[in-house]
Amino acid sequence: MSGNFGDDLRKLMMAGIGAFSTAAEKTRDLINEFSEKGEETAQKTRDFIDDMAAKGEETLEANRDLMDKFKGAFESIKKEASQFDLDEIVSSLNGLTDEALEKLNGKLEDVIRHRGERAEEDGEGESLD
Repeated sequence: MSGNFGDDLRKLMMAGIGAFSTAAEKTRDLINEFSEKGEETAQKTRDFIDDMAAKGEETLEANRDLMDKFKGAFESIKKEASQFDLDEIVSSLNGLTDEALEKLNGKLEDVIRHRGERAEEDGEGESLD
């Protein structure tokens, strides 16, 4: 009977070792699979982030271009409107007396001086074209 018990114990130990070996192999396979999926996921995430950053840069650049176009158009319109208003103002001055023109000239000098002082305070000047 003791021979049988020894064989049974040996078989039981061999089965345990086999089960442990199989579990270890399966665990190793799962770890490798998860690792590959993790690397794949990490790479997909990096690719996604890079793609979104590139699209963001493209959008930002397109918006800058659009803002530059709007700014140019606005400045052009502003200059044309300013010139039109100035021509209209000058033509309306033709009816003023010499005394009224002298007063107006003094007021304009005050405005120009004040703007110059303000520009110096701000650190920038504005042209009076």
